[in-house]
Parts: sequence; structure tokens; C-alpha cells
Amino acid sequence: MFFCAIVAFIIAIAFYFVLFKTKLGKAIRATSDNPDLAKITGINTEKIILYIWFIGGILAATSGILISVQQAIITPVMGWKILIPLFAAVIVGGIGNPIGALMGGLLIGITGELATGWINPSYKPAVYFLVLLIVLLLRPNGIWVVKAGNFNGLLLYFLIGFFIMSGIYSVFSVGPNIHWGHTGLFNIGIASFFLLGSYTAAIISSPPPSLEKYEEYIWGGNLSQLSVLGIDIWFPIILLLSAIFVF
Repeated sequence: MFFCAIVAFIIAIAFYFVLFKTKLGKAIRATSDNPDLAKITGINTEKIILYIWFIGGILAATSGILISVQQAIITPVMGWKILIPLFAAVIVGGIGNPIGALMGGLLIGITGELATGWINPSYKPAVYFLVLLIVLLLRPNGIWVVKAGNFNGLLLYFLIGFFIMSGIYSVFSVGPNIHWGHTGLFNIGIASFFLLGSYTAAIISSPPPSLEKYEEYIWGGNLSQLSVLGIDIWFPIILLLSAIFVF
């Protein structure tokens, strides 16, 4: 529990520094405030959005791994339990600030756990909504207000990446948990199968290239550029071999 709290605090501080103290953070905030104006000033907004998805994926992956490690039982619907406190924590903390999200999460979590001393634990969602209602009445912008800009767009991209990646990595964590927990063998090769599955999904979902492309590679003798559905085949082969021979 303390390890998860320490990791969350470190991540919040690091993301706060990136968001407010770096050029990337300024570009992110500019894109969130006014994408058109940011594009005119020379900011590649599409690339910034990709960066946001990447950062959101990393944060989601980390949280998914932490929650799967902390809980003794992993179920396919375990993520639904955190939806209500998650939204409540983001709004209570103040939209657009990672430190505010951390403070909001602490307030929501501590209040909910303390309330179980007087009420049935199944009523904790009602406590979350009560805290949210009180904060919205007293401080509509949250307990940690960000004055420099509106981060609704940033929050949207982050939440989408968070929910998607939390589910993906929760499923992924089941494999190592069973492998290591029930056999006592720590096999890092399972990560290669994870990447191989992702690569296979990318191949299946990609549109097929023209036949002229294959003819150019084959008749030209340039087999190093041969690909399946437009994607290089050597990468999944290397992944599969590494997964088999890593241990």
C-alpha cells in the first residue's frame, strides 16, 4: 500500500514538472487551450496529441500494474469499481493539474475509508458523491485550481488512454501473476508474447497494400523490405524467438 502511494506521489510530481516546467508541457497546454492558435504558432498539434496518448498510456499502465499487484484477486470487471472515485478525485482536485488529482484522490480515498467505520462499505460511492457535491458548492473549480488555461481537452485524452490502457495491462498482468505466483518462475519472455500479440493486431487491422509493392520487393531481390500487409515481418519473428529462448 505504501509502495503504491509513493509511486503515485512520484509520478504526480514528475508529471507536474513536465507539464509546467518544460517546452513539451507548454506545447501541451497551448494545444489544450486553443489548438488552432497553437498550430499557427508552429506547434505540431497532432504530434502533441500523440505524446498525450503516450503519456496517458504510461500512466494507465503503471496504475493498472499497481492495482493488480495490490489486490489479491483480479477480475475482468475490477476496473469498474474505480470509475466513480476516479472522476470524483479529478473534479475535486481541479481539472488540469496532476498535483490536484493526487490531492483529490487522497481526499476521496481517506474520506471513503473513514466513513466505513460508521456505514456499510457498499455505500462508499455515496460518500464520494457527497464529497464531490460539497467541494462543487464551496470551490467549483476544485481544491487545487490551475489559473493558466483550460485542460478539458487534455483531460479527455488522458482519461481515454487511462481507461483503455488500465484494462489492457490488467489483463496482461494476469499472465505473469499466474506464471510467477503458481510456478515460482519469473519469465520476462512473456513480455515478448505481449508485444507479439500487439504486432499481430496491428497487422490484422492494417489495410492490405497493393500487389505491385510485393512484386517490386520480390523481383528486385530486396527481401529485407518484404512485409506482411505493409508491416515488416522480421520484428515479430525476433520477438517470438526471444520469448522462446529468453529462459
